[in-house]
Amino acid sequence: MKKSINILMLGCLISFFGLTGCEDFLDADNKSAVTADEQFSTKEGFETLVNQAYFTLRAVYDDPTIFCSGTDLYVGIRAAGDATLEGYTLTSDNATVKDLYTDLYAIVNAANAVLYYADKSEEFAEKELRKEEARFIRAYAYYVLSQQFGRMPIIISYINTAETSYPRNTLEETYQFMIGELVQLSNSALLPATDKMGRASKQAVKALLAKVYLAAGWDLETTLTDATSGTYSINSATYFGLAASTAIEVADEIQLTMPFEEKWSPVNEQNEEAIFAIQWDRTTSLDVISGGYSHQNDFGTYLGAATLGMKVVNSDLNLTSKTYYLFEKGDQRYEATFMTTVYNYTTNNWGKQGYWAYYNSTSAEQASLGIAYHFPAWYTTNQEIADYQAANASRFATNGAQNISQIIRTSDPVRWIKYKTDGTVASDEAEIDYLLALERVGTIPPIKKFDDPNTSIETTSGNGSYRDFVLLNISDIYLVAAEAYLLAGNEGEALNYLNKVRTRAGATQLASFASYKRFDPNQEGFVSADQNIDVILDERARELLGEYYGWMDLRRTRQLVKYNIKWNVNFTLSNMIGGDGNIKWLRPIPADEIGLNTGISPSDQNPGYTAETAN
Repeated sequence: MKKSINILMLGCLISFFGLTGCEDFLDADNKSAVTADEQFSTKEGFETLVNQAYFTLRAVYDDPTIFCSGTDLYVGIRAAGDATLEGYTLTSDNATVKDLYTDLYAIVNAANAVLYYADKSEEFAEKELRKEEARFIRAYAYYVLSQQFGRMPIIISYINTAETSYPRNTLEETYQFMIGELVQLSNSALLPATDKMGRASKQAVKALLAKVYLAAGWDLETTLTDATSGTYSINSATYFGLAASTAIEVADEIQLTMPFEEKWSPVNEQNEEAIFAIQWDRTTSLDVISGGYSHQNDFGTYLGAATLGMKVVNSDLNLTSKTYYLFEKGDQRYEATFMTTVYNYTTNNWGKQGYWAYYNSTSAEQASLGIAYHFPAWYTTNQEIADYQAANASRFATNGAQNISQIIRTSDPVRWIKYKTDGTVASDEAEIDYLLALERVGTIPPIKKFDDPNTSIETTSGNGSYRDFVLLNISDIYLVAAEAYLLAGNEGEALNYLNKVRTRAGATQLASFASYKRFDPNQEGFVSADQNIDVILDERARELLGEYYGWMDLRRTRQLVKYNIKWNVNFTLSNMIGGDGNIKWLRPIPADEIGLNTGISPSDQNPGYTAETAN
């Protein structure tokens, strides 16, 4: 783990498709006669297994598309994103789906390997603790599996034979397995209360348990009444009550007093709001150029090349106009989430000019730089834009820099002002359709909250980020509490935890769920929520934007069809209805898994895909 754990890339971990394992992890590199039992019987060898179990989490989070595409918040336009995920035309041979399934079961098997070799290793003080860490990692993998694929084969033994029969458990059994493991771990006498260096803790266990209870409540205790309107009935509130009580046990330990900008500051990693995170460290990377990951590049339209001083944004996940209109004036999360001013670059001072000057230059140095992009929020008036132009008139001339100056109000329609090299206005387009504007370069401000300011010019377009990847954070748990209380019938407490999140952000307090309104450009005015759950989902979108929750949030809350109909321009309802007549609420079980796992037949495929696998 970061600054403390050296990762050993093991030669062979798992080939779940075909359900075969490796009796000897070291076959690929083992130049001696040392067996796996001998290697992992020592404390040092055993610890490499634990490290590997944590390391395998990285593969799941190297691409956000399966977690974000096909929702109300993101749209592929310029680079088209992943059309199969966004348009719901994916099939059981989809490579992205297969990779996620494989990567998650690799985590399961890595955790099971720890438990298997624990019985074979020498005794040392931390061994029982490491076993509990492995169980937490395994439970986390099953949580993501259940949210993406539904009921799963529960495998608690390390796969190191040619066994090929792993039947799917029921959904109830899948949830009960996770809950049973996490309840035991929440009472652990070995796990630390908290941990900021990427290991499991009781706080992380309880946070995950709250999320599992919440998901179980939706999946097991509600009934969908109409998919297109997102309406549902609540049959029982048992799991919702458990989710609420568990979430507040975690939430009440950490008050939301840290400014949102500070929470996501690159110099404030491992702060008190980060409950559990995947660790990355540039100083110990074996390949600094490509050994990180690309989370900072994933959200927004292309701004320009690295030679122009830009962070290279890949345009796969452009934000919808709805996403920007979620932020009201005064909500500090807008400026804290988006890079609203990008400075110009003269090719001779990488990192202290251009995009990265925001982090690496002083305020005085920034004031002397030209402006490449300025992105006023949708609520910025024309007069306020004129005032900004007047106050910064000298900064729009190129003066040898690489970019012409542009002011782009992120609204629908977009107002787009371009300057000449001499600093005078070249054009002022006031009525550009938002979706048409996305075809251009630099239409919208990129998400900045995952930025790594130590990114080099060689790595700004690829795997150049070494920020920790936060999997569990406290404001998510506040919103889990709000959602759980809402579904349990306690709107007062639901509003209480919702308003705690809004208070920290500087957003207006809600007197009731009915008082909530947001601006809708399609209706040219403020609109109320259709249902109370929409208020929760809008708040999750503001607070957790870019954090890989979006698709799972909509699936869990039964809003997936409704939100795609309303806001996904690349969505057609007929594509979401499979050949068997069912809606594709889940991802398909990969075809290879059905073909090679003798415990699963085509009839076990998820609804929406069964006609395909039967052919």
